[in-house]
Amino acid sequence: MENLLMINAFKKSVVIRLLLLASVILIGYAIVTRQLPPFWSNNSQASSNNAVIGQGSLVRQEDQEKVYLIHDGSKRWIVSAEAFTRQGFNWDKIVIAGSAELKQFPEGEPITKTSKIILPAQLGILPDLAPFAVQDLSLATINNRKVLRFSSIFWNQGAGPLELVTNGQASQSGSDAYFDAYQHFTGATGESRDIFVGSIYWHDVHEHYHYVDFAEYSLEALNWQGKSAPAPASFKKTTFCLRDNWPVSMNLPGAPARRVYTGCRGNRQGVSVGWTDVYPASLPDQYIDVNDLPAGRYQLSFVIDPRANFLESQQDNNTSVVLLDLDPAANTVKVLASGMPFVSSFNNYVDGLLIKGQVDGKVYVIRDNKKLYLPLEQQNQPAGPVYELP
Repeated sequence: MENLLMINAFKKSVVIRLLLLASVILIGYAIVTRQLPPFWSNNSQASSNNAVIGQGSLVRQEDQEKVYLIHDGSKRWIVSAEAFTRQGFNWDKIVIAGSAELKQFPEGEPITKTSKIILPAQLGILPDLAPFAVQDLSLATINNRKVLRFSSIFWNQGAGPLELVTNGQASQSGSDAYFDAYQHFTGATGESRDIFVGSIYWHDVHEHYHYVDFAEYSLEALNWQGKSAPAPASFKKTTFCLRDNWPVSMNLPGAPARRVYTGCRGNRQGVSVGWTDVYPASLPDQYIDVNDLPAGRYQLSFVIDPRANFLESQQDNNTSVVLLDLDPAANTVKVLASGMPFVSSFNNYVDGLLIKGQVDGKVYVIRDNKKLYLPLEQQNQPAGPVYELP
């Protein structure tokens, strides 16, 4: 009996040693051939099939580490697992292709965690945010400092909602708590994609969730040529709680008749197609400190998504401006013009105002709230100050 136990123990020892030797051989082979387990090995169930490789496909070559996205007619290497995850790609959608199949696509720019990638499924459902010019301007005093208060409004004129989701729930214990924020898409076939776009945090002052660095306000002094004046500019970043406040265009395809995003106390917020989000001047942080600014003419800009974190159908229409005469010491503010990046009755300019477009460089004069192009000979000798607008 004792001999039998010794034999069994010896057999087990041999088996263990053989397994250890096999592991050493495999690891050594991997190091020599540099075929270490790729970043997708523990995440994907890559399938080998004869699926057509087209726009939006996630592809890897068998026994190769690199995973590519077929995008804009080229194969773009996804540089890391973090980039793959932050881009909202699906591990289960990776397919295996032969070298000949991949060679038909030229090498494109590598995809990092900050690359802007719009997949075919998102083309028809992208939001398009556009800001109204700030409204309800007034001067007030806070902590013995003169401040300029105003209301800010933006709307979604795109084909789909702007929806943000987060990966956690704040304790609401009276302190700020940060969470990763993702822009959420749901395609026509039901497939979803969550793209990392920054941070959401629980803001104790407002008692709800805010998206960090959503907008930026800047107040810049102008001289008579419409250029920057020596007076210092005032900048202020601000966070937003995204929600449907009131509708402005129910004729847009996909505009819901009722609010979809009603509050900011959960881990989902957004703005529907055709709806606005409103931040009234009465909110605690809705102002710019102007206490030390001299009397003069200023431009107040309202920029949404200043870091271009979101995927939108347009990125060049995220700024609105207001021209105003401001005198903090005398407690006076007068709006001269309001400009927005869309056609609206809220675009208002005083007669005779001369404006110059930043894009085309043309000079216009305002008559009856319409812009009239000035001939070149009149532009050389303007009858008054020329203000440059986006």
